[in-house]
Amino acid sequence: MRVILGADSVAPAEPGSDPADDSGHRVVLALTEDTRLVARRGWAPFTEVELARVTALSEVLGADHTTATAVVTSTGAGIVLRVGTPADAEAVADLHARCSAKTLFTRYHAGLRSLPRRWLHRLLQPPRGTTLLAMCGTRVVGMAQVIRTADPAEAEVSVLVEDEWQRQGLGTALIGRLGSLARATGHDRLVAWCLPAEVGFVRAATASGLPVAVRREDDLLRVTLTAGADRERVTTVPTEK
Repeated sequence: MRVILGADSVAPAEPGSDPADDSGHRVVLALTEDTRLVARRGWAPFTEVELARVTALSEVLGADHTTATAVVTSTGAGIVLRVGTPADAEAVADLHARCSAKTLFTRYHAGLRSLPRRWLHRLLQPPRGTTLLAMCGTRVVGMAQVIRTADPAEAEVSVLVEDEWQRQGLGTALIGRLGSLARATGHDRLVAWCLPAEVGFVRAATASGLPVAVRREDDLLRVTLTAGADRERVTTVPTEK
């Protein structure tokens, strides 16, 4: 907190301590109902932007983004979304083996018949991101990834859902969860690259409630989602020449 604010001091607020002053050189930060900090800075008053950053950081620190969450598909099936681990290698390999060639091509933009074994570790423990699995019992029926890019505000995402589980809201649930994970790690935007005929991802992204912008670049669709938004919006940007 002290580093983010450039404060002279940040300390726990004592019961009955002085409230924030009108000059903005002393502020009280309520992290939780039971935890408050007092920040002081003599060289300049604190700004609204700085205080907003502290609020965002406190939300990240207070949230457990590795906890599994449960969702219900449109057909009434109960699915658990959780972070993948190396122990899921065989289940993820089985997921790819059950997917059709068309589904695999849509995800990887390459003609895969099966998943190369050397990819499993990288899929489950990407060096710059997180892999999310959709579990039906012990069976992996979908997976998604959020990967950091060179732009700190932007992360690249991808989704794979088994053929039999498509069009049931599972992709939407995965994308929504990716939005939460991305926001927790400081990303403002999610970007996915899709084939022009690939309408499934755009449809699922739209249903997630995140604002979506679509434009065509280099024979692919660049689908951009605003992380952390709570309203649905779709815009189409004209093709760049």
